[in-house]
Amino acid sequence: MSTMTRELRDHVLARWALIGAILLVVGIAIAESLRFPGIFTPPAIATLYLGICVLTLVAYAIMAIVATHTRSPSADVALMHALRWGAVVGVLWWIEILEGNVWRLPGPWLALLYFGPTIAACIMPAIAAAVTVRQTARFRSGLAAGIWSGMIGGLLTFLGGTAILWAFNASFLHDPQNMQEFLRSHARGLAPDLQTYIVGDLLAGLIAHLTVIGIVISAIAGAIGATVGQRGTPDRNEGDAAPAQTLAA
Repeated sequence: MSTMTRELRDHVLARWALIGAILLVVGIAIAESLRFPGIFTPPAIATLYLGICVLTLVAYAIMAIVATHTRSPSADVALMHALRWGAVVGVLWWIEILEGNVWRLPGPWLALLYFGPTIAACIMPAIAAAVTVRQTARFRSGLAAGIWSGMIGGLLTFLGGTAILWAFNASFLHDPQNMQEFLRSHARGLAPDLQTYIVGDLLAGLIAHLTVIGIVISAIAGAIGATVGQRGTPDRNEGDAAPAQTLAA
């Protein structure tokens, strides 16, 4: 199998994996909405979140297509690092969700397993961007790697977060903080029962995560990482010659 054929196959696999993940997110959101219609209270806020969710998933679909239809070696490098560091981002957010809702370990474990993964997950897109620019000498490729890694991490976070909810549903239901927040929400007529509140709260958080953290914060981190990566990097002609040699090797 030639190098070009192998790269094309890898791109196709990555494309369908990303599109499959996006379709899973859509399916989960629809299933949870049908099962717990009470999450659409109040209607105005629910409509806002629904609109944000639709626009965000369209952006993710565009990312999946653009990232896997690369036409230059530097874009290939960006995709490679986005997949690698995006997976790390997703795992870090899983740890944060588990510590915040399931383990709830006190003292130094809180800093290690909650705040530590949160900070690290926000930094990973910057690392992806810096490493990409180091290899390609192209700011644009580094920025793309940063954003793509955040978005891939966002998809993994959404899927993992919903899996964690149902695998450890009892922990969510018996979390004192969740119960207190539900009682305040129920008193205002916003949540009919605790389970509906938890599902709606998690879905809202995961949608915000896809948008704010997956795109906005990742873009900022990617820009910072790409800028750092440019320092000390020798200029190249469009930044493609060296990556081409690297990929060919």
